[in-house]
Amino acid sequence: MQWFYQRPGGSLVSLFFNPSGTKQSGRLTSTTVPKERSSSLHISSSQTTDSGTYFCAMNPQCSPHTCSLYTNIQLGG
Repeated sequence: MQWFYQRPGGSLVSLFFNPSGTKQSGRLTSTTVPKERSSSLHISSSQTTDSGTYFCAMNPQCSPHTCSLYTNIQLGG
């Protein structure tokens, strides 16, 4: 599972690539359970600066002769 964030009018930012288990980065926690085909994103102590749109994606982006997890996005930290 891949999680992305986008501020209004901004570019997509990659938050997590988490195929299984739990990953944490600052106030963000991503949990993916493949057997249940589920994933969640939790923001602790949310703030107004966290406003935006959050996206998740299950499958890689593929085109002839190439396959990548994301295209034309800025990676977040």
